[in-house]
Formats: sequence, C-alpha cells, structure tokens
Amino acid sequence: MGRIRLAACSVLPALVAGVVAAAGTLPISNDWARDAIWDDGLSEVAVYEASRVIYGAPRAYEAVLLTVKEDFDGTKLVKADPPYGERQIVTVLKQNAVREIVTPNYPYRIMTSTFVEREDPTRLVKLTSGSHEWCGNTWKAIRSRDGHTVYNWSSYFDGEADGFQSLELRPGDLLEDQMLLTLRGLEFRPGLTFDVRVLPGMANTHAGRVRLREATILVGDLETVDVPAGSFQAFRVEVVSGVRSTTYWFDSAGTHPLVALESSDGETLELKQIERRAYWRLP
Repeated sequence: MGRIRLAACSVLPALVAGVVAAAGTLPISNDWARDAIWDDGLSEVAVYEASRVIYGAPRAYEAVLLTVKEDFDGTKLVKADPPYGERQIVTVLKQNAVREIVTPNYPYRIMTSTFVEREDPTRLVKLTSGSHEWCGNTWKAIRSRDGHTVYNWSSYFDGEADGFQSLELRPGDLLEDQMLLTLRGLEFRPGLTFDVRVLPGMANTHAGRVRLREATILVGDLETVDVPAGSFQAFRVEVVSGVRSTTYWFDSAGTHPLVALESSDGETLELKQIERRAYWRLP
C-alpha cells in the first residue's frame, strides 16, 4: 500500500468475534449525514494519491472526492434551485468521484456522481458515471423513483452499445460506488459482520447489463494509518465478494471521511489533503 503504515491501536479491546448484524437490517446510521457541518454551504474536498491498473500495469494518478449537501427535485432527480413551490424536495448528499489517469497511450477521465438520501444514506437516489478517452465516450445512469430503479447506458464498445435494465434493488442493497459515502455511517464495532447484496462499480469505460453479487462486510480494529495527509486513527472495513475484496479505512473522528482504500483489483487511494470550500465559487 505504498507509504501507508498500519499499526493496531491499543486503546480498543481486542477484536470481538461473532458480532453479527440481525438479518434484514444494516448496522448503518445517518448520524454522520445529519451532522451540522453539511449545512455550512461548503463542500468536503478530499484529494488522494491513487493508483489503478490499466494495460496490465499500475498507473499513478490523483483522485478527488467532492462531497456536499444538495436539495434535489424528487421527481426530475436533479439539483433543485429555489423557489421550490409545490415540488417534492429530497435532501441528498452528493459525491463526485473524479479520476484522471494518464497512460502511455492516452489519458482516461472518469467522473462518477452518487446521490444518497441524507436521512437514510443506504437509499440510493441516483448515480451517473461518464468516461472518455481517445477511443470514445461511455455514460451510465441509475435512477430510483417510487420504489423502482432503472439503469441506462450508452457505450462505444461493440456488444454494449445502448441499453436499459430494470434493477431489482431491495432495501439494504448497496452499490459499490455508494460505499465511499454510506459506509461512513457504519457502527464501527470491531468484529461486526453482515451480508449484503452489492452492485459492481460503474467507474470504468465499459457498460452493459449488471447483476447484484453477494458480499460480506467486516469491521476490523481501529488502526494507525499513515498517509500523505498525516497520521490517522481509522477503522478498517473489508468488503468481500467472491474472489474480489476492497478494504477501506475511515477516520474515527468527525464525519468519518475515507483515509485510504486498497482493492484486490489493484486500485489504491491514500488521502493527500482534505478541506471544506465552495469550489464552484472560485476561479
């Protein structure tokens, strides 16, 4: 994991085995999402030193996660500007995950926008993802309305093209891209284990039909994590689905932003800088 240094923290008791969430429930709260910090009119801007495997080799790049509260039009599923009138307004937390990856051939640019309900961050409202490189453009959109979730895509790859799919999402199902937001509300009890269904990540250049996969989420100990931004006390959370696994480290303080990530497919994130600012108002 590059410069990340991990050491178990002595302030917590040893890992408690066998702490399993009750069937049909997720041990995830909205306490972090309801924090007053999201009402300050600013965005959380987190910059990461990152790496992703492309063309068989790891490519270093800089990733940015922009997280902000927005008022959303619950019918049109777009940001709502006042006056609201009679519109149905849903308060969401939006996260834009921006990746710009340079390779020896050409750069890849991918942005994924995830919107979850502030009152229940396990509930996805909308996700969009767009990517482009010198060969072409791909876009994807997942929208949830009135208990129905639909997925649309348009790809430049043969065999993918344009498509539509109804997704049978049940309460408690999560999208992989949603984890960066939703898991900030975990009950960080060492040894906690629970099962979920997960939809694979959309932050890539391909599209097409998808299916939910069974996954297990395991909460580990509080650890000391050294990254470019400094030293953090962070909870280790592992999501395992088949042969694929992703490990997240969430800051134990505040609203639990992501400190580091390591995936079995070779992607890594290490926090470089985090601040709150109105990035849209500055030149």
